[in-house]
Amino acid sequence: MSCASCHDPHAATEFQLNTPMRLNDLCYTCHQGKEGPYIFEHAPVVEDCSLCHSAHGAIPDNLLTVNEPTLCLQCHEFHFHAGLLSPDGPTEVGGTEYENPNGANSFNVAMTTKCTQCHSQVHGSDLPTQTVPGAGYGLVR
Repeated sequence: MSCASCHDPHAATEFQLNTPMRLNDLCYTCHQGKEGPYIFEHAPVVEDCSLCHSAHGAIPDNLLTVNEPTLCLQCHEFHFHAGLLSPDGPTEVGGTEYENPNGANSFNVAMTTKCTQCHSQVHGSDLPTQTVPGAGYGLVR
């Protein structure tokens, strides 16, 4: 991969790309697996790859513009398990009791982990999430 993979110094088009394709289409020439289409799409992915990724390099992993969870929290709110103090025992969610492995410090645990540890399919998914509040859009499969 070199500068000439995306740029043409002699016949550059708008924004100095070597193609009239929109930015996402240029990215998909190498990253076909991220393109979709997905039944459950993550809207920013469809809109513009550069909302989350920096094509010219970045300190965070995967050319992200900012580390997780800061990147995700720019658009998303804390989850119920991240923003509230929770009892040490079981917690009822959607009529089902779940154990709370993180205890009362759920907020601290959520802020010191990456969102992608649970939400692994951030580009989109064809399989619905099995959660009541997620309505299929949890992007975990």
